[in-house]
Formats: sequence, structure tokens, C-alpha cells
Amino acid sequence: MKIRTEFKPSQRIVVFCAVLLALLGDLLGYPVQALSTTVPGILLKTALLASGVRLLVGGLLVYWALRQARTHYQIDSTNIISTTGIIFGLSKCVALQQIKHVNIDRSIGQELLGLADLEIICSDAPQPDLVLRDLPLTQAQDLYSWIRALSGKSK
Repeated sequence: MKIRTEFKPSQRIVVFCAVLLALLGDLLGYPVQALSTTVPGILLKTALLASGVRLLVGGLLVYWALRQARTHYQIDSTNIISTTGIIFGLSKCVALQQIKHVNIDRSIGQELLGLADLEIICSDAPQPDLVLRDLPLTQAQDLYSWIRALSGKSK
């Protein structure tokens, strides 16, 4: 029996970060306007600082969005393959027979956005061997059940 599916991480975080960046720009803009009326000499320094912070956060957001767009996961009846990378691609493959434990992990931000990470552990090491990041929660739960069934770990 040949089963195969491909999927990508959720793009909800990209939208959330874009909104946060817009709010950050507004929050940094108000002190600049208030200082320009009281202390004209400090206006340039504050404006440069605000622009630098916006540029840094914007650059990180663009990098993260590109990385998310270039990430995809593939599951078939024998392997799980994770491929990611912007300039250089990184591919990681885990055989279903080697899986010892599957776990769903959620941070506070993921709780708010309805996302989850699926951790796949193949050895006795404390770190997971493969993490499928930022999946919609329902998809993570379905994949959890599916991987456990395919790897023979269902209860």
C-alpha cells in the first residue's frame, strides 16, 4: 500500500507578524512626534533608532516568511521527509519503523494562532530527531494519529 501526502506549515504567523510590525511602527512613531515639539535636537536620534528597529524587525520577518515559504513536509508509507532552506536546502528523512515517540507541542503564541509543532523522536536523546513546525492544530492531530498508526505505535 503506497500512501503519500505533502503539506506546508501554516502562514498565519506571517500575517500575525506583519500586523505586529505595523503596530510597532505606530508605537515608535508617536514618541518621535511628541519629542519633536519639545526637544528638536533629539528628533533625529529617535527617528533613526525607530527606523533601525523597524528595519531589523522587518528584515527578520522577511527572512522568516521566506524560510516558511520554502519549507515543506512529505509523508509516505515508509518515510517522513522535511525540506527547508532559502539559499541552501536542507532535507531530513526519518523512517517510520525507527520512530519511538510522537508528541504535539504548543507554545503560547501557537495556542493563540491555533498552531502546533509535531515532534518525532527516534532515539533516546532528549531532543527530537525531526520537528514539523507551525502546523494547523487539526492537521497536527491527524498526522499524529496517522504516524502512530503507520509506525505501529498505536495503542
